Order: sequence, then C-alpha cells, then structure tokens
Amino acid sequence: MGQVVQLVGALVVLAAFMANQWRGLRTDSALFLLCNAVGTGILAVVAGVNGDLGFLLLEGVWALVSTHGLVRALVH
Repeated sequence: MGQVVQLVGALVVLAAFMANQWRGLRTDSALFLLCNAVGTGILAVVAGVNGDLGFLLLEGVWALVSTHGLVRALVH
C-alpha cells in the first residue's frame, strides 16, 4: 500500500512538471503549485513514516514552499 501512495505523490508532481514543459502550464499558476504541494506533501509524509530524513527534508521543504506560493497565487 505504501508503494501505491508514493507512486500517487510522484505522479502528481510529475504531471505538473510535464504540463509545464509540454503544455505551458505556468510555474506560478495555482494548479501547478497545488499539484506540487499535494504531491510533495504525500511524499514527505511517506518519508517521515519511513524515517528517511533526507527525503523528508527535501519533500517537506518543497511542500512548504509550494504551499506558500499557492497561497500567494490565490490571494493575488
């Protein structure tokens, strides 16, 4: 089950990246930032549960920065 959750998180982040590269989805758009916040948030939780500190740091900071950007995008 944990592998499925990891794959979902990774696919959400990758979908945003592919949409940015192939469809011109802006990196400051709410959709791009939402996908990054959700996907990396899932991966951060999985990393925390598994005790993977380096991965937790990477994904946790990525989720926080994406969430901050999302809030800014929604407010402006």
